[in-house]
Amino acid sequence: MTPEEASAAAGVPIRVDPRSDLGRGCAHARPEGGPERLSFMVVDGRIVRVEVGNPDILTLSGVGVSSTQAEVLATYPNRIRIEPNPYIGHLGGKDLTYMPDESSRHLSLLLTTDGQRVMSFRAGLLGAVMAPEGCA
Repeated sequence: MTPEEASAAAGVPIRVDPRSDLGRGCAHARPEGGPERLSFMVVDGRIVRVEVGNPDILTLSGVGVSSTQAEVLATYPNRIRIEPNPYIGHLGGKDLTYMPDESSRHLSLLLTTDGQRVMSFRAGLLGAVMAPEGCA
């Protein structure tokens, strides 16, 4: 979906931040007046990843920022791979990656924890979700 299509669906303008475009066809967009700590990664004009740091926004299964690692594991039994976070792993931070079924292998959900609670999560196309620095 394009930011324009997402704007129409959400009923709020979703604008690409021109400062985030480093000239590689990748940028970040945010909803104007929308929830804080919500952004979208846009590659070649299409939204490929949603990034959430807002505790009021949950996955369809009901987990989000502030959920415990145990709650995530219970919500997605036998579907979570746990690895040290590349930036805060030395402090106990973990990446909890949802492993979808075969029909959805092109999608991903990654929740970053401080070792206890979810601090943020991102979802979308596999390659975009797994890119730790987004467009950087």
